Amino acid sequence: MSRRPVVLIPGWATDRRIFSKMEPASGYIIPSEIDPDKMVPEIISLLDKKGIHKAPVVGWSLGGNIAAELASKYPGRVESLVLVSVRSSYKKDAIEKIKDTISGSRKAYLYKFYLECFSGEEKEELKWFKEELMKDYFNLFPEDILIKGLDWLWQRPIFPEKVSGFDVSFIFGKLDRIVPVEEVLRLKNMFRTSEFFFCEEAGHMPFLKDKGTLIRTRLDDYKTS
Repeated sequence: MSRRPVVLIPGWATDRRIFSKMEPASGYIIPSEIDPDKMVPEIISLLDKKGIHKAPVVGWSLGGNIAAELASKYPGRVESLVLVSVRSSYKKDAIEKIKDTISGSRKAYLYKFYLECFSGEEKEELKWFKEELMKDYFNLFPEDILIKGLDWLWQRPIFPEKVSGFDVSFIFGKLDRIVPVEEVLRLKNMFRTSEFFFCEEAGHMPFLKDKGTLIRTRLDDYKTS
């Protein structure tokens, strides 16, 4: 069955390959940029080149902040929003501490962050990530790009007024250590008309656990509603 095009936006310290286990792979529009400042322009360019006026947008983690920015700047190009493993906002002082740590030991912090993205039930997913992506990611992301992404997290929060007029739904892993339950409850209080979905046994990357099935189901629900 052919699928309509869907924009996927990767999160902090990852690139388009983080979505490579999602099925089916056809129809996805994923920016190749790792600089968050350049992702929104690249997505618009990709949509134009493919002759697509409007598409559903899925943003994971930092990609959710970028998705909200895309919807705010180009509302006519966004059909709906699925925000995966996001917080509404991050505190500046917490971000500054991470930036200081990265400046002192970038690879050590990345290693810790990547491990925290996986729950104890995701041994196969973690094994795949270590074998296929982690070593390359250590070399791919320079300090300035990582810091720029961190600044995005606190400077561009995800508030309802920023995405007003859109159907917005949220997906989380039930065992996410980066977005704890209190952050999910905070979003629920802010987005009272949105639906929230949870992937069993998954951590911060729930689309790896279920190969994107929950995301695709939600997009199909939008199509038929």
